[in-house]
Amino acid sequence: MNPKKSKIYKQDIAQQLGIHEDVVDAFIEFYYQKVREALSNLEYPKIYLTNLGTFNIRVNRVKENLKKQKDMLGNITKQTYNGYEKSVGIKEKIEEYDKILNMHYEILEQKNEFKKNVSK
Repeated sequence: MNPKKSKIYKQDIAQQLGIHEDVVDAFIEFYYQKVREALSNLEYPKIYLTNLGTFNIRVNRVKENLKKQKDMLGNITKQTYNGYEKSVGIKEKIEEYDKILNMHYEILEQKNEFKKNVSK
């Protein structure tokens, strides 16, 4: 099975809808830009995309990065302005990692609760 090239399906969509190819191209670019932002900003632990599947965070990677950030925070001297400025950015990353891990664990708890209720 050979996948279609994006140029071909953009032309097909534009013809079917009766709009210019640039509009279709801009819409597709906007959609995937939002998907990339959602994946890179760790907004949700799971993201479902139609016809592509579910993208899950890698919990072990998040834990590793959280540990690295905490180690970096411990090594920075906060006495100087430059050290303080760096520590603020690192604290924000640590909060993001904590938030996404908490969301992940909440989803796991909900799953387990659901499984318990179904099995009763």
